[in-house]
Amino acid sequence: MPRTTPVPTSADELLAALEDPNSEVLRDPVEFSQWVSNYARATVKKDADLTDQVREAVEASMRELLAGGDDDVAARRLTSTVSKVVSTPGATLSALKAAGYCQEAPGAHLDRDGKPWTLAEFAHAAYHRPTRHGIETRERYTRAMADYSGTIPSSGALLIPETLRTDIMMGTLEQARVRPRATVVPMPTPRLTYPAVDDASHAGGTVYGGIDVQWVAEGETPSASQGTFGAVVLDARKLMARAAVPNELIADALPAFQTFLETAYPAAMAWGEDSAFITGSGTGRPLGAIAPHPARIVVPKRATQAADTIVWENIIDMYSRMLPSGLSRAVWLYSPDVFPELATMALSVGTGGSAVWLGSGVGTPPVTILGLPAYPSEHMAKLGDQGDIALVDFSSYAIGDRQAMTMDSSPHEEFSSDRTVYRVIVREDGRPLLLSPLTPANSGSTLSAFVTLAERA
Repeated sequence: MPRTTPVPTSADELLAALEDPNSEVLRDPVEFSQWVSNYARATVKKDADLTDQVREAVEASMRELLAGGDDDVAARRLTSTVSKVVSTPGATLSALKAAGYCQEAPGAHLDRDGKPWTLAEFAHAAYHRPTRHGIETRERYTRAMADYSGTIPSSGALLIPETLRTDIMMGTLEQARVRPRATVVPMPTPRLTYPAVDDASHAGGTVYGGIDVQWVAEGETPSASQGTFGAVVLDARKLMARAAVPNELIADALPAFQTFLETAYPAAMAWGEDSAFITGSGTGRPLGAIAPHPARIVVPKRATQAADTIVWENIIDMYSRMLPSGLSRAVWLYSPDVFPELATMALSVGTGGSAVWLGSGVGTPPVTILGLPAYPSEHMAKLGDQGDIALVDFSSYAIGDRQAMTMDSSPHEEFSSDRTVYRVIVREDGRPLLLSPLTPANSGSTLSAFVTLAERA
């Protein structure tokens, strides 16, 4: 890269340089690293987190290049990651990794076929099939169809290129509660056995399922110990998002169609994922974090507690059952109709008391409870039912991601309404990584990463 290449002064200028097909920015990884570092120093001096994200993206791709990786793939992956870091408000490294570009994904090779697809162009290809496009588009479409049909001959769906899949998933992350915080595991096969430590008790002096941590004097022989490991089985289950789109929108209003695709589908898929990852039954779908499973703790109500209420003591009881290691990552989820209870909680002091969540009532409500983020979610149970409020550390929840997304269209289902039905499918699964609650070293009450409140009828 010529050293005269100007350092961008805004995110827009950086993205323009990265996306310019004639740019020489990516020719020399070392020069590129310095170029991005100069941008970070010039524009984000006050944002250490953003600087760290840019640096990590550069370093990851540098390591890939030095290890003999594919130059084109490394460059594309770097461009995609850095672009998302600087253009996505509030982007975090965990969120980017949850949806990050994967060079091993089934659709990654489709990114090498010339000019990148936009989502609307890709949907147009699925709508018109190859007959209404030029030879280049027809060839790209045929290659995508042939690749996916070779894996699932009966599908006929169009495999979405990895850059587009990543873009859609980044849109999903802006709406989702679980995926940005969970442990996302790529699934190279439809079934993946993921290791989990069977850690049920620290009371006997062992941790992580039987590893004995001990101080040993010089020459002393330590006692034998052995960890007990379990497994979580992830099966690629099908999540489908469908919508009937007016044919006029598809044929005549490409920008509006692009906007619809970029907003509606990610939001819908985030809703569907959260529903299953939070409360899914595990039958034909993921097993939810607060659904019945062995590691979940259900905190009982207070003895004199009225029906359909939440009191401050419930919050304290739930907090005390969270694993200490999860308190830096845990979040509260609550049903929208729980809000009045949270807003009016009071701490009794003698014959008086005081509000513990809302103070003067001026301004927006707090977004934390005991310092942990609190989010309303319509996937929670209604007020008074078990599961209307929960405290969860989603880093102890695994999402298996097949990292393949397909799109197909049908003009037949809504033919009389002059609409085309679009279908987007992803394959994934979710399971808690804890196999049971943990008895702490002091033999006190059990702890878990998944804590909810019992029914208050």
